[in-house]
Amino acid sequence: MSEETKEVKYVINPLTKRPIKKNGKSYYNLLEQGILASEEKDEKPIDKNIICVIKDMEKKDIEILRKEFNDNNEKYFASVGRGRHEGYLIRRARKQTKDEFCLTLAKKVKTAFLAKLENSESDDEMDEGGISQLIADLIILEGRKLSSRSKYIVMDG
Repeated sequence: MSEETKEVKYVINPLTKRPIKKNGKSYYNLLEQGILASEEKDEKPIDKNIICVIKDMEKKDIEILRKEFNDNNEKYFASVGRGRHEGYLIRRARKQTKDEFCLTLAKKVKTAFLAKLENSESDDEMDEGGISQLIADLIILEGRKLSSRSKYIVMDG
């Protein structure tokens, strides 16, 4: 099986005089600011989160686009851009709801509990108090892992 190797090209950042990856975040920021000139005709879009241009569209058409994107995408939602994204429809990451967080936590605790139960050598470890303590410890441990990964948890209800 052959592996394709990508050649990483570097250019010099005129502001810092340091090499930066061509097609990297800094490269695109410098292109957007007009500090670097594009050498290629087929450049990637400056921002991967831009869905489409909506400058000359009517509100009802924009809402149709947003609804269609939101209905077909579980990971992101569409939003009208502000600031440097003015005039664009952009995608944003969906925030995890309290219910989604709790469901994920329950699945993780169940998996960890069953693994500990299988690895337990004696029944003495698994008396009623031991099981309760194990479940409580797993909830705390897995909850910390999950909450550190998901920056935003929407507390609804």
